[in-house]
Amino acid sequence: MNAEISFDEIPKVKTRAIRRRDGIWDLYLTCPYCGKEHHHGGGDGQRPNLGFRASHCTGTRRGLLEYELVPGE
Repeated sequence: MNAEISFDEIPKVKTRAIRRRDGIWDLYLTCPYCGKEHHHGGGDGQRPNLGFRASHCTGTRRGLLEYELVPGE
């Protein structure tokens, strides 16, 4: 978990994209809010559909937390 997170800005999170055999992208990242691995679907296009997502962290008091998925290295 990143103690430097500003709740005034939406963090950009490097994402690992894996294409399944059926052509759907699975997106994996380490959540900047809780430090756990999160998973999101990334569509079935030629490239994964990144962009903004809700974190769905449990145990947060701040309500819905967002981040922006960006390509990982």
